[in-house]
Order: sequence, then C-alpha cells, then structure tokens
Amino acid sequence: MKSVFLLQWQRFRRAPVMVLSFLVMTIVFVAALAGNNPAERPAILAYADESLPVAEAEEWVASLNESEEFKFELMNENEVREAVSAGDTPLALRLMDDDYRIVLAADDMGRFVLEAFLDRKYREEIRFQQIEQQIAGGDIRTEVAAGLEEPHSK
Repeated sequence: MKSVFLLQWQRFRRAPVMVLSFLVMTIVFVAALAGNNPAERPAILAYADESLPVAEAEEWVASLNESEEFKFELMNENEVREAVSAGDTPLALRLMDDDYRIVLAADDMGRFVLEAFLDRKYREEIRFQQIEQQIAGGDIRTEVAAGLEEPHSK
C-alpha cells in the first residue's frame, strides 16, 4: 500500500497539471450537484374540481402550505393543465371534495413523495371530520393542536 502511495506522488511530480485539473473538475462537479437545492422547489399548481367550492379549495391550499415540505398554488384548471402539458411543471394537483388526483404529463419521481404527503394530510382531515360528527360541540382541532404543543405528563 505504501508503494502505491509513493507511486501516486511520483506521478503528481511528473504531471501536476493533470492532477490539479482532476481536483478542480471534482470541486466543480460537487458544486453543480450541491446547487440542486430542494428548498428551491417550484410551486405545485393546484386547481379545484367542480365538486369543491373555491373557498374550501383556498382553505385546503392554506392547510397544505402549513408544512414546509411543498408549496402549493391555487390556479385556474385550464392554466394548470396547459402548464403540465407544456412541461412547465412536472405535476399538478386536482382538489376534490374528499379526495385528490395528481395530474402528470410524464412519470416523475417526486410524485411518490407528494402522494405520501397528500395521503397523510387527507387522512388527518377525514379523521377530524369523523370526530367532529361524533362529538357535538367544542373545537377538536384546537384541542388537538394544544395537546400536541403541551402534552400532559403523568
């Protein structure tokens, strides 16, 4: 192993330009890959289905934007479909009354992460609605949020 190390140093003395160029290319390559910052994700375009009133769609988008995983933007259906078909955005979201659909022009790996996020949010909302139907009075959402902020210790 020691002989291989010494051989590399001899090669470096003979051709330092080649070794330094490989070092510079490595740094440039790493910088290019590091420039792909997931925090700079484009907004996911969303539109409301006919079954969902605009006010509820705005509430859904506000609820989805509470977490910082994704940024959603509510737009007109025609504009969203045109943006997806033109390739301006890889996917979009169709909001419905109790469900959602992901609109894709081509297969996108980010779809799976988005689908898991949306599934979690929709299941949470359905649970809240079921609890509100069973229990009369009181705001369950604020109670749950308060309970999560300050759990009771026993």
